Amino acid sequence: MWGRRGIRTSPRGGRGGPGGGKGRGVAYLSLEQLAQLINRSVDEALRRNRAPSPPPQRPPPPPAPEHLEAPTVKDYDGSTDPEEHLGMFNNAALLHRYSDGVKCRVFLTTPVGSAQRWFDLLPPHSITSFRGFSTVFMNQYATSKKYLKTSLGSFNLKQGDSDSLRDFIRRFNSAALEVPAVSTETLVNAFTQGLRGGRIFNSLVKKPPQSYDELLSRAEKYVNLEDAQRQRRVDIRPVEKDKRKEKVESSRKRPAERTEERGRGLGPFP
Repeated sequence: MWGRRGIRTSPRGGRGGPGGGKGRGVAYLSLEQLAQLINRSVDEALRRNRAPSPPPQRPPPPPAPEHLEAPTVKDYDGSTDPEEHLGMFNNAALLHRYSDGVKCRVFLTTPVGSAQRWFDLLPPHSITSFRGFSTVFMNQYATSKKYLKTSLGSFNLKQGDSDSLRDFIRRFNSAALEVPAVSTETLVNAFTQGLRGGRIFNSLVKKPPQSYDELLSRAEKYVNLEDAQRQRRVDIRPVEKDKRKEKVESSRKRPAERTEERGRGLGPFP
């Protein structure tokens, strides 16, 4: 029933209402309240039936520099350590001052073979930053990563009879780089035990170095001594060869020539 103030409503179960009996009270809605109620119902229905809005459009990537210098990084086919490849690329990108977007673009020029096919299968717009690109790349080729060894003892490095001290130091340094953390004492002991003997072995045993840098500094003196001795043998060898040649030629002379030479200093016989 319309009244002066709007619509009259009565609570359910009231005795005076449609449920029977006298009601406990009567509530009225003004036209303004009714309009607000209808508007809220319409808005709620529109929200439920509204189609999902499309995702926001990504901004286009920035253009590449006009004079872009390509890095001198080897191609990657998935068979070598991805961390080494990524490290070399990052060093080149730092040198050329690539932006994040340019790094993503330039890095795409390094995969070849199966690595290129892997990139082609990535979902569109899945690469949004070079950090994310690096993570996906490292995860894909984690099995090709070169894992560091845990102990120098596993190398069992020994200086061979024909190995120079310089070659042994080079091989030992390469092996030491593959160990993540090793003490100075372990390095010195492994180096000393790998030597075949000689003056440097005696020196390191009598007076152990306090650091690996000290060991290399002392070893350098013996390397220079070994190089000088080797060069001296090379210089003396032609002289000895000429002496042996003269001796052989002298032994091949005919007996008559040797007799004539012996008799040149003798006077006439009486």
